[in-house]
Amino acid sequence: MGVYPALTADVFGQRHNGVNYGIMFTGFAVGGFIGPTFANRLNYSDALLVVGVLGIIAVLIICVLKTKNKRG
Repeated sequence: MGVYPALTADVFGQRHNGVNYGIMFTGFAVGGFIGPTFANRLNYSDALLVVGVLGIIAVLIICVLKTKNKRG
């Protein structure tokens, strides 16, 4: 959590860093609640499969954002 404010400023700029960091922190809090609750309802292998798929989606989103950031 210590690097997120600087990461947010690097990616989105300094102008609205407080709002952007708040949005990122809200996503972190929601994930911290929903993730363990969801994993508790599944068995271990299904939970790992879901986490793997979400990780792949996250990598794809990062790739799209990086290519969009290079163009603009």
